[in-house]
Amino acid sequence: MAQVLRLCAGDEVEFFDGSGRVMHARLQTVKQGHISLAIIERRRESAPAYPPLTLALAQLKGNKMDLVVQKANELGVHSFLPLVTKFCEKRGGGEAAGARWQRIVIESCKQCKRTIPMQIGSAQPVPHLTASDFSWATLRLVAWEDEQQAGLPLAAIDANTGPVCLLIGPEGGLHRDELAWLREQGFQSFSLGSHVLRAETAAIAAVAIIQHLCGALQPQIR
Repeated sequence: MAQVLRLCAGDEVEFFDGSGRVMHARLQTVKQGHISLAIIERRRESAPAYPPLTLALAQLKGNKMDLVVQKANELGVHSFLPLVTKFCEKRGGGEAAGARWQRIVIESCKQCKRTIPMQIGSAQPVPHLTASDFSWATLRLVAWEDEQQAGLPLAAIDANTGPVCLLIGPEGGLHRDELAWLREQGFQSFSLGSHVLRAETAAIAAVAIIQHLCGALQPQIR
């Protein structure tokens, strides 16, 4: 606050604890290594009223995962589940990556003023998942570049939809055996159009569409 934002005495700031509690405060003294403030207001923000969305994403190369984590948090995704699939990038999904993604989420929350951060799950290999791992999701969707019939089921998504799980495969796509298994678990495959999108583009686009239909992108009363 003192060195980067260069705030001064009299400036007002907000603090959040990650569980919905927010403190509105006014800075009293701002010195290098020392800041004092007076709390003006305390409030608790309730959990969002729209259906929770989990984004399950096969691990991508380079910093593409970082980008999707940041944008998913901004768009109000409830939780993020990194996956290991047959054709995905299998490196960078350990504890170090999880800690980095958590830092990205917190920084994103500061920027977009989200008070309850997106939850980050540990990397899961698709073959080791079971039907019970998705039993909580009322609607299960998987993007597939070879889908020729179905788009996103727009009519099935609204503010009254239960929890949603959106699964996006890697750059190399999902193996047909993986897709067959996902369909057995109740996933509906869909297309995002005639153009083959990059995995990170598909994830962000699909999340934005679903969140819009669920009401997550409407003004929220605080």
